[in-house]
Amino acid sequence: MPTDINDYIKEIKDNFKSYKKESFINDYAKIMQFLEDKEKVKVQLKVLDKNLQVRAWKNPKVWEKPYDGTNDKSYLKKILTDELSDCEKEEEFNQETKNWLKDNDTYKQKLVKPPEHLPSGAPTIIGVLGSDEFRYILFKNGYQFKDPGAGQMHGEFSHRIQWYTISKAKADLKLNNELIDLYKELAKEELIYEKNENQTLWDLVFDCLKSSEEEK
Repeated sequence: MPTDINDYIKEIKDNFKSYKKESFINDYAKIMQFLEDKEKVKVQLKVLDKNLQVRAWKNPKVWEKPYDGTNDKSYLKKILTDELSDCEKEEEFNQETKNWLKDNDTYKQKLVKPPEHLPSGAPTIIGVLGSDEFRYILFKNGYQFKDPGAGQMHGEFSHRIQWYTISKAKADLKLNNELIDLYKELAKEELIYEKNENQTLWDLVFDCLKSSEEEK
């Protein structure tokens, strides 16, 4: 595992040779370095935990019928959703997008009766989503997403929690660009692997699930 920021920069440049935006490359490298530092991530997860506790104690259901391991706990899930959504709103994610297919003629030709606009809020992924859908819908339009079918090793909220921790750590990371711009940039063709068109910089930085052996 690389530890020096220049190693992360080199890894990005080696895999995406046609991408030349230095400030974005540097920011992605800083984020990679952060996400691989368990202790720094834990600090921000503790921030999330504290904020969830504050929200929970403000919820009357916690007082009326505390969760005991057997009763309904859907309200607890909503507490997490609300915390993530508020953070995403501050970072300008998940906004209603009108005329979203402008300048997307290639992708538009693949669709049957595409909607004129995309609603606000984080969408839920149902089934397997293709790389085009990730790039042209989610990334380009700045939508975080729920992924309930990803399995226990991945988790429904994993990526939203990732970006939450990045948001809380961004002052320390000293990023050059806004998070929403870094996210939308992931739609660019230059950030597709040359040897595998189904994988992008997203897979390298945010969706690289390592085995237990690699974690050691």
